[in-house]
Amino acid sequence: MVIDAHLHLWDKQLGRVGENKVVALKDGKSDFGGEIRQMMPPYMLDGRNTVEMLISNMNYARVSGCVVTQEYIDGNQDHYLLECRKKYPKRIKVCCLYEEKEIKVIFRNCHTFLQWILPGTVPQTLGSALPHMRSLSWLLLPETN
Repeated sequence: MVIDAHLHLWDKQLGRVGENKVVALKDGKSDFGGEIRQMMPPYMLDGRNTVEMLISNMNYARVSGCVVTQEYIDGNQDHYLLECRKKYPKRIKVCCLYEEKEIKVIFRNCHTFLQWILPGTVPQTLGSALPHMRSLSWLLLPETN
């Protein structure tokens, strides 16, 4: 069994490097805050690095499974990667894009989620939310803009 332990997928590259935006162009190139770089092979015409292309290459190379990682230059791909994982659950595992955030921001964004997963037990104050948040932190996704 062969596993590719580190690769990247994105539907639309909308990332950042520091304060500079990173966007896909065409022919495998990306704009890094005004600097054009050849990021991928030129046959990647539309700037997307799709799961269909990945699975085709994995089949060709006889790779059984993979771990998809995210990085800031691609932007948050949580929704796309969840779709990929659902489409190929036995071949793809996904790592999240870790972002340092204040716990108040996480609490505000996950309150509805906590109400859904812990009906009748969701705290109304930040202090009483901490035990729930520690135990569920692995389920939380970063904010998307």
